[in-house]
Amino acid sequence: MSTLNKDAGTPVISIDPLDLGPYWIQRMPSPNRFVLDVDSNSPAQGTAVIGYTLNASPSVNQQWVFDPAPPELPDLAPDLRTPI
Repeated sequence: MSTLNKDAGTPVISIDPLDLGPYWIQRMPSPNRFVLDVDSNSPAQGTAVIGYTLNASPSVNQQWVFDPAPPELPDLAPDLRTPI
């Protein structure tokens, strides 16, 4: 089997359906926004998502924010309008 056809394997943690209510997650369009994280990189169920200001030198894990969900995209979705 080539690496292109390799089985993805078992996920490290299970991911239950996520209800964000009237919000969705999208990539940050500007450095003036807050970023999302979880305390101490915890995968535990019920761990709070925290927001804080972007570091002066943003890292790759500081590119996603909660935004109000537009009516046409009420579910969790990436913002495909912003190039990654």
